[in-house]
Amino acid sequence: MKKLMLCGLLFLLSIMLLAGCAFSEEHVFEGESDNWEGDLTVSKSGGVTTEDFVLTYKGDLEELADIGRLQYSFEYLGASTGYTLNFDGEGPSEKEFTNSASGAEEISISEEEVVEVSVEWGEHEEQMVLRSE
Repeated sequence: MKKLMLCGLLFLLSIMLLAGCAFSEEHVFEGESDNWEGDLTVSKSGGVTTEDFVLTYKGDLEELADIGRLQYSFEYLGASTGYTLNFDGEGPSEKEFTNSASGAEEISISEEEVVEVSVEWGEHEEQMVLRSE
């Protein structure tokens, strides 16, 4: 009897694991401009969508010392997300800027989607396009 219950429990756990995998989806979009690299990972699992965005400066950190402010945004599926960082005269301490957001909103994104990114720092501005790799 115990053996039968153990087999049944293992079967149920296997089904739950497979069901969880079947409803997970992840898309990674990458791109670069002259001075910046961008990476957006969009994950969907169990009705929750998570966006992880990483913006990396390609030059030396010292080049960012006097910028005062960094603004960047990314847009896909008609929605835009933007961030502003103020450095109060000290400049950033790192070249990588990371943001993450999650929500219960179910979105439908495909590998063919294009993500448009805009970056403003100091007196400079660049755009780049992120594509699925």
